[in-house]
Amino acid sequence: INGYNTKRTATDVAFKPLRDGLEVLGYRVVPVDISWRFTTVSQFCQQFRQLYKEQKSDTNIVVGNSFGAMVALITANELRPDLVLLASLSPYFQEDIATEPAYIRGMRFGKKRLADLRQYSAQVLVRQAKSAGVKIIFTYGELEKSKVPYLVERVKKSAKDFNVEPIEVVSAPHSIKDPVYTEALIKILSDIDF
Repeated sequence: INGYNTKRTATDVAFKPLRDGLEVLGYRVVPVDISWRFTTVSQFCQQFRQLYKEQKSDTNIVVGNSFGAMVALITANELRPDLVLLASLSPYFQEDIATEPAYIRGMRFGKKRLADLRQYSAQVLVRQAKSAGVKIIFTYGELEKSKVPYLVERVKKSAKDFNVEPIEVVSAPHSIKDPVYTEALIKILSDIDF
């Protein structure tokens, strides 16, 4: 599930290296072709639930980046995939936007989206996923520590709530389209044993 971008979805050619790398490992990759254009997180989740139910198989892994990671976490308790990989989990949960500076930072997503985000607590969602037995891997890019430290803080808090250590992807920026992040995710998923 791609992050917030109103012009492209996970079917975009920019995500092809990740899709191809996972297919080489034997995964059947179903890119989420849902647009963020005029879409709130709740609306995206609703569409994703339908797609997931149509495409699920015996073993299911959901990979989400940024806002896509929010969608993966929000739906994890209900859908119960075998693994959820949260790459650079977005820092726009209710706890994150409770302060005025964070709320103002979030205004770039629009008032409707920001109002929608206020209903989701990262802490509650992580606890629900843990109680449901969903395995979660948290990652963030090393370069995010200087560019978006509040995102790294969100990832670390959520990983701590889940009682796991997040994986720092060395030399990686925010986007899983970046070759460094892509290769790291392929490596992480190559080591998964079900």
